[in-house]
Amino acid sequence: MIVRLIDICLIVLFGFITISDIDIKGALSLPSKKTKKIRPQDNREKVILTLEVHNNNVFWVSRPGQRRIRKNGRSSLETYLKDLKTYLSKVEKSDLCVYIKPLEMSPLQNTIDVLDMCDRNSIPKNIARKSMAMF
Repeated sequence: MIVRLIDICLIVLFGFITISDIDIKGALSLPSKKTKKIRPQDNREKVILTLEVHNNNVFWVSRPGQRRIRKNGRSSLETYLKDLKTYLSKVEKSDLCVYIKPLEMSPLQNTIDVLDMCDRNSIPKNIARKSMAMF
């Protein structure tokens, strides 16, 4: 009786294998031996902006050597980030990087909005939580 049950299981297994779709849907890009061309912007100094995410759409922004600035609302913060990126790029010849520090009690949506702002404006970012760090 056990032998018959094993036979039936094997037939069902082979049936599923034959009707399943085993084709590879995507291609992996493997590393090549080509050397990476260094763009002029890769040598630029990076300015790290610390952005604390609080409740009620309140954000505190600070740069090394400058005082903290309070920004109320997402649109105000995004405008500030765009203007600062443009200023640093043109005047100080450096790139902006954002270090996001969400508070324990701040809504997750505020942190997600900040990540989206950085993506929309092509600003490199990282999060101050080990479990969510980008790099």
